[in-house]
Amino acid sequence: QALTAYTENPARLAGNWPQVGALDPGCAADLVVWNTDLHALTPRALADASPAWTLLDGMIVFESAAGVSGPAAPAALASRGVEGRS
Repeated sequence: QALTAYTENPARLAGNWPQVGALDPGCAADLVVWNTDLHALTPRALADASPAWTLLDGMIVFESAAGVSGPAAPAALASRGVEGRS
């Protein structure tokens, strides 16, 4: 519900749905991939989290040197149609 409140609802109100406001192939994607699962952290530990990637319009515009591992790794992003900037 929170994700919808910050993504789909504003896109609908702006008249940009469904090209904006969804994480689906063909949609513009502006998002941040974090180096850890933010939902698994205590409030105090949130300060230690940092962005691994930032995507604007589906293109990686920031990639940290440390990166991230697990299901959010580059292969997982590529399988979802996200293209990296070379």
